[in-house]
Amino acid sequence: MKKGLFLGVLLVVLIASENHAAAREGFYLGGKVLYNMIDGDFDGTNGPETDHGPGFGLVLGVGITDSFALQVDLNISRHDAAVFDDTPVSDAAYGAILFGFKQAFITDRPVRPFFRAGVGLFSFTIEDPIIGDLDLSGNGFEFGLGVDYYLSDSFSIGAAINRRFVDYDEVEVQGITEDLDPKISGDTTSLDVAFTAHF
Repeated sequence: MKKGLFLGVLLVVLIASENHAAAREGFYLGGKVLYNMIDGDFDGTNGPETDHGPGFGLVLGVGITDSFALQVDLNISRHDAAVFDDTPVSDAAYGAILFGFKQAFITDRPVRPFFRAGVGLFSFTIEDPIIGDLDLSGNGFEFGLGVDYYLSDSFSIGAAINRRFVDYDEVEVQGITEDLDPKISGDTTSLDVAFTAHF
């Protein structure tokens, strides 16, 4: 067992040492698997009671330099949620579109830690069986830290943890839209793993 573990670690080290792939300027396109955890007012009292949920995403970006990029992220995740803590649990969907930048700290190695930040538009829809769909919408901003590993110059795998600060300021129920005052906080921690092709 120990011998197999040692050989596995040694193999990873050898692969990493022989891999000279690195990021480059140009467009990139990727897919993500993610896990979103919504907190803030999403507690069943001030806002919907919501559990954590898995999802997927798409990312489109352009490397301005070998360390700095602009990108757009689209995220969707599924959740169980109730309008209040004493109402039935229903299916719910979280959506986000984020416009931001990504700054890497190492430019000449396949392993590249990065920081990213951006602003976004957010939605949360509860498919309530009694009142119908309840749609929340709002805006916010995001900070994230992660690391990319370049298997080649044209393909990378990355992982990140992101914190989003979101205020939902509008609600739509049965076709009627109202402003929310006070706003509902839907701050979110998002974990993601990305698979990206670079062109």
